[in-house]
Amino acid sequence: MKKELIVITGASAGIGLATAKQFAKLGHPLLLLARRVKPMQALNLENTICMSLDVTDRKAFEDAVRLAESQFGALKVIDAIT
Repeated sequence: MKKELIVITGASAGIGLATAKQFAKLGHPLLLLARRVKPMQALNLENTICMSLDVTDRKAFEDAVRLAESQFGALKVIDAIT
């Protein structure tokens, strides 16, 4: 069964980083967003897009989601920390 796309903001540290690890273990494709991209990339998670993004920039956020959806399918869950 294909797992749903998960978007996590603030994914470069703390709860966001821990959440990314857990969803990756469950086999979900991920869109990880934060100001710092290197900590997210260092996780080396499969089926993951890591992007540096200011989540207050609505257009940039929507563009990132569309990119991930084009690769992994429709978004089902958002964990937004603003």
